[in-house]
Amino acid sequence: MRGQKRVKRIAKALEKALTSVWGTAKDMQTHGSEVARQTARGTMHAKNYTDLDLAQLARSAVLGIASTFGRARMDPRDVLRGTGYGVVQGAGETGTDLAKAAVQAVEAAREVAEQASLSEKEAAAYVAQGALEAAAAMGTEVVAQVMASLPEDVLPPDLEEQER
Repeated sequence: MRGQKRVKRIAKALEKALTSVWGTAKDMQTHGSEVARQTARGTMHAKNYTDLDLAQLARSAVLGIASTFGRARMDPRDVLRGTGYGVVQGAGETGTDLAKAAVQAVEAAREVAEQASLSEKEAAAYVAQGALEAAAAMGTEVVAQVMASLPEDVLPPDLEEQER
């Protein structure tokens, strides 16, 4: 229970910070994905400064970033993809479980799908896409690890066929 309150508190802090960024930047449509990516990445680095676990940090990143959808003039699909990338990138940089981070981010994306005007499957698939892109930047073994952890319904069709 205490962890849930802390997740919400971190998500709220991210929302507040991003709302001010979205409101002042003129070209957020161009850079929104990168801002989401770096915000999620930084959130994962908080592992070194808090007792929240990896799952709670990944969830906080997605919930906090997604809560700004209504105030930003950006495509939520790009923001979700950037968030998925940042969660896995940050997890990799801090030496934590990339697969677990990816799964938690995907599950949190299902929770925010309505805010993004997407189905749960679509929202989760965009986060998964970003997670896989980050994994690809780290090597084929990391891609295999992350891909094996993700639910099949969020994997891109071409990846599902390769696995069979």
